[in-house]
Amino acid sequence: MVRKGPLAPGSRHLLVSVLAVCMACSGCVGRNFKAPPSGLLVLGTTSSGDVVRALGEPYQQRTRVFAGGQATNAPAAGGPFDPALIDGSYTLLVYTFADAGGAPLVGGISPARTMALEFWNDRLFYYSLASSFAVESTNFDETQVSKIEKGKTSQRDVRDMLGDPSGRAIYPEIQLMNGEKYVYSYSVVQPREYKAERKRLEILFDGRGIVVDLQFVANTVRVTDYTIAATFPLVMPRAR
Repeated sequence: MVRKGPLAPGSRHLLVSVLAVCMACSGCVGRNFKAPPSGLLVLGTTSSGDVVRALGEPYQQRTRVFAGGQATNAPAAGGPFDPALIDGSYTLLVYTFADAGGAPLVGGISPARTMALEFWNDRLFYYSLASSFAVESTNFDETQVSKIEKGKTSQRDVRDMLGDPSGRAIYPEIQLMNGEKYVYSYSVVQPREYKAERKRLEILFDGRGIVVDLQFVANTVRVTDYTIAATFPLVMPRAR
């Protein structure tokens, strides 16, 4: 089922994984970009123009105005990781780059760097970076996930276990208006087998910075013509 709202958790990551696989398999390298400089990505403040000026034009960009959602002060609906469906303009920027000759974290793969950012009324509320380049890998130790406890583990505890997150999000990507979400994301592109191996951890915190919920997914995505067709166009909020 396609949800009418901002891209579903993980679907942006699927999109950029598909793009990276397609480029690695076809020989296209996309548009190279550097990891965002410190201080650029400030949730609730940074605009899409700020990102484009710093990183250049994105590989993909979509904007859609959503009307008919819930008011900003309405009771939350859906699960803890579902977005709040509020009216406004949503802009998605996707940066992606694959280099068959680059130095990967592990051998036998084509390293890729992918990033998705989403803006509500031109203010950043979600971003996630995934890289398999050795110098900037976003790989993380999934064996630490079982140590994270709801209602007890803090943001500092999580960073001590896993390092700084490669992505973050606030309302309306999440239901909690004063909460925050950490994203840990890593993908390995195997062009000869036309697939991507992915792992992704999302951790939801309340206003005190304590874990409310978490979800971890690790899987292998095979890219087919059907998958590519189903991924485009991007799933943006649409009017009812």
